[in-house]
Amino acid sequence: VIGDVNGDGKVDTTDARLVLQHAVGREALNEEGQEMADVNGDGAVDTTDARLVLQFAVGLLEEFPASDQEPDQKPSGNLESGVSVEGWNYTILKSDGYAIIDGYQGTAAEVTIPDCIKEYPVVGICTVGYSKILTTVYLGQNFRYVGSFTFCDCMNLTNIVFNDRLERIDMGAFFGCESLQTVCIPDSVTRIGREAFSSCTNLTSVIIGDGVSEIGNGAFVSCANLSQVILGENLKTIDEYAFATCPSLKTIVIPTSVTSIASNAFYTYGAALESIYFAGDCPDKFTGLVLDGRQKLPVLYCPRGNTSWDALEKRGAMGIADIVRYDP
Repeated sequence: VIGDVNGDGKVDTTDARLVLQHAVGREALNEEGQEMADVNGDGAVDTTDARLVLQFAVGLLEEFPASDQEPDQKPSGNLESGVSVEGWNYTILKSDGYAIIDGYQGTAAEVTIPDCIKEYPVVGICTVGYSKILTTVYLGQNFRYVGSFTFCDCMNLTNIVFNDRLERIDMGAFFGCESLQTVCIPDSVTRIGREAFSSCTNLTSVIIGDGVSEIGNGAFVSCANLSQVILGENLKTIDEYAFATCPSLKTIVIPTSVTSIASNAFYTYGAALESIYFAGDCPDKFTGLVLDGRQKLPVLYCPRGNTSWDALEKRGAMGIADIVRYDP
């Protein structure tokens, strides 16, 4: 299947990432993979192919350009692609009435993504991954999502400023942004995707807005210097490995809204949480923590007089040294 570079039978964001890695010289595809990656049939695998695969994966393209397409053949009138004067690659979906950003060719390190392009609101961004230029990014006011692997491995990105209308941060959006230090997620965001901030090794502080209901699988995994996390008041689910291998995270407060914590959400090696405070009831899906057994187990603190903790307190919790009652 054209576009299926890893041979798993489908075209998804993983394929887009592999094409982009090949295009920028990070990890070469084999001969068969390169044949599947050349989706525009121009004989080369480059960032244009990566952009097309990503657009197909997220539903912005119904089919790839035909390999025998004549050079002067015009694209569908519904789509218009180009490059802004600031260097942003864009695609306008005229029938839907919006535009997306799908690349960056500019030279500025501190950038503001535009609110509109040709009067079409810019609602999302797909990929500018592996940029060594970008240091600070301000999202436009019409932004609704940061797409999968958008800023993946932008090694010099130190600051990302979200708007207050953003709705989601997708899988791997900031994967490997090793210079990113603080993240403040606005209340408008409802979900943080799988591995969204994974391997941001210098990230120290995260504030999660009150609109977030789920922190996805491995969202902050391997953030070695993450020491402060403030969770939003409407969070319900902390998925598997959400904060795994974060050895600098010593304490965390779980808000009353949380109903599910995966047992390995805080899995780590050697050093781990020292204390975990629950503000309210025992989550419906919580039996304790899976740790690697080489560190002192954390103490769990729960409100005095809250009977929802009685059963867990009586039988003990996996990976917990002690359950202590405190006066809220």
